[in-house]
Amino acid sequence: MDENERLLAYFDRLSNEQSDPQYSIGAAMMREWLVLKHQGSISQTEFDSFLQRLEDIEPPGSGYFDLWIRVRHWAYEARLDVPNDHPWRVDRRYVICKSHDGFAAQLTVGKQYRRLDTDEARQLVRICNNQGKHRWYPHKCFEPVVRPDRPRVRKEGCT
Repeated sequence: MDENERLLAYFDRLSNEQSDPQYSIGAAMMREWLVLKHQGSISQTEFDSFLQRLEDIEPPGSGYFDLWIRVRHWAYEARLDVPNDHPWRVDRRYVICKSHDGFAAQLTVGKQYRRLDTDEARQLVRICNNQGKHRWYPHKCFEPVVRPDRPRVRKEGCT
């Protein structure tokens, strides 16, 4: 059994043991990639479509990261444009407000704020609020920013 078959078996086993749908989705994505891999050539559009569906899976587990690395390496060898880093990379310098939780005048839901400091013990994050003041707010009001813009690379010699 090769490494790809082992990863598929991992997703299959967990989809049978767990009620979480991420494992059955992972098995389906793994099978789809194996079909793409064995069909020979693939267009950049087909690859981008597949990769976008893979990257849209939330929350990704370690099996997805393993699959993403395999897909990226295969696409690089096929001389396709590939992302330079993984899609689930979090930029810890910024947070997005997901709830103003009593701070409506100071915070805007959906707005990105620069994280100035974090107090893990008290579960607080310090940001510059809508009035330009540096204040502490509960962690639960924010979520990390996932880096959406990733440069792509192409294997040398490709036109």
